[in-house]
Amino acid sequence: MQAWKEKFEEVAHKWICDGYSSDVRFVARKQNHSGKFEILCASVGFMPLPLDTHKESSFQVNIGDYFIGQIVRNGVTQDELYAILNSALSGEVQAYGIQMELHDRENAFVSGGSQDNEWFQLLSARTTSRWKDDNLLHKIYAHDDGLRRCPVPFDGASDLMNWLGFQHYLNQNSPPVIEIHVASPVDISLSDTKLAGGKLNVQLIAHPMLDTDSVRLALRVTPDKGVSLRKQLANKVRWGRTKNGRRIGRATVAMHSAEGALLMLSVDDKYVRRHWWVDPSASRNERYLAVQQFDPELKRIKHGLLETGESQKFELAVAALLYLLGFNPCVQLETQSPDIVVITPGGQIAIVECTLRTADVATKVGKLVDRREQLARIWAATRRGASVLSILVCQTDRSQVSATDVELAQSGVLLITRQWLSNTLITLRSPNDPDLLYQSAKQRLSDLIKATNTPRQKN
Repeated sequence: MQAWKEKFEEVAHKWICDGYSSDVRFVARKQNHSGKFEILCASVGFMPLPLDTHKESSFQVNIGDYFIGQIVRNGVTQDELYAILNSALSGEVQAYGIQMELHDRENAFVSGGSQDNEWFQLLSARTTSRWKDDNLLHKIYAHDDGLRRCPVPFDGASDLMNWLGFQHYLNQNSPPVIEIHVASPVDISLSDTKLAGGKLNVQLIAHPMLDTDSVRLALRVTPDKGVSLRKQLANKVRWGRTKNGRRIGRATVAMHSAEGALLMLSVDDKYVRRHWWVDPSASRNERYLAVQQFDPELKRIKHGLLETGESQKFELAVAALLYLLGFNPCVQLETQSPDIVVITPGGQIAIVECTLRTADVATKVGKLVDRREQLARIWAATRRGASVLSILVCQTDRSQVSATDVELAQSGVLLITRQWLSNTLITLRSPNDPDLLYQSAKQRLSDLIKATNTPRQKN
């Protein structure tokens, strides 16, 4: 564990440049016996570019025994940034002249932070106390009315914790923790990088103090016709002068007959971002060509699939994805029905339930089973025994679904999660055969059921 901490510090010290911005958020409670402030949850973030909202985001709230707030600063010196980082790794946070620390911080431990996005990576760590009081953070609910009367008012504890990004801690049985996040000193400008007209125009945004020799930029192209278009591009990037606190790097690459390009950005040996660009005019999928004309780069569909918190928008985005894959989906208006009914060009049928929350998985599976059997009885009679496939689509990562694929297959349900949605978005420019996809899904379900029924061999 100590070696991991040392590696994290080494990379963080390379990334954090003089003039970075800092964002410190905290919920602390005053100890009656000592007068010290103990951290219940806190986060310390380091960003390369100035934050326009730094004045509007900074506040402090004192209510009961709690000290809560956020302080955002631009243009912090490198020495002070290092001090903030090292204190957080040691279990300490300071804001508004108040020193806060994890309970029994000498025995706190540092571990890897969460990485929820396979396309973008922050440098993350977590300092966690070994001590835990299950009710301490939850007691902040007692101050709901007081929070509404504060000079900086919040609509109770839930509103306050949501503002700070700590809502996931409020009702969890979690020990006190300091989250640490360091953003890369360079990134790809997604809005200014384009693949069109046989050219890939790349734009990078970097902190002005970054040593650009540490930047690595790799390219992969589809269709994949050998290795000639798998290239390193860092030596093609031309860096301009510093302007408005940032430095812009640009490169242009000839991409004749390319439909898609994957850029992979790293700093030294640490991966930062990977992102696909597609040339809409080169797509062979007529449905894709039509839809992207009105939803450029499928931004609204991507948002609905991967980011929205609204169930209805998620269902519509799933239906749109199925349409782009060549299926004929119908979003149901009747509440006592599957979310989506899907027909293939060959007449094969599937029902789909969509959920944003893993807590709904068991309920959704029950609905799928009931509605599949209801439809299957009619479908089998009129379509000479044709089957009905049932699919559960979750917006969350696979790791957040407690049920295994085999357990779901026992109910005749196939699971689709965030990873599949994200990866499928990349393939849409090429036409698909929906009936082959349907048969592959049926085979997958059959294989999982066989795995369920295979007796274990005795050692």
